[in-house]
Amino acid sequence: MSALHELFEHTTDAIFGIDKNRNIRFWNKSCENLLGLPHQKAIGKSCAELLCGKDLQGNNICSAECPIIKVSSLQAPNSRFDLVLTHGDSKLVVVNVGSYYISKPYQKNNNDVQVFHSMRPAKPQQLNQRPDSDSYLTGSGA
Repeated sequence: MSALHELFEHTTDAIFGIDKNRNIRFWNKSCENLLGLPHQKAIGKSCAELLCGKDLQGNNICSAECPIIKVSSLQAPNSRFDLVLTHGDSKLVVVNVGSYYISKPYQKNNNDVQVFHSMRPAKPQQLNQRPDSDSYLTGSGA
């Protein structure tokens, strides 16, 4: 297990890692708790298929045309966004997602993970005070 896997395995943030094909290669216990899905059912699955995330306006974000992958190819610093996901019991969960981009030389040591994403539940009062954090996904931001 790499140092990053070890670190992310023991954090309270829900963290998952995807490879260049957008398949989940890492899924920590906090992800299991947040979304009600054990890592055995997440590993190897398509990120888009598994998460089926929507933005705050109800638009599909998780798809074959994933805008997050486009941004990750630029390794954009400070990229964070909100997603509406579904917990295993069909309850909606709004999360704020941050990304940790892994440079090419370190991907092999990290199970070919290209990007780690951390998810934290977003509180309604935070969403009301936040500028449009999804704007970079759609290209409508400043």
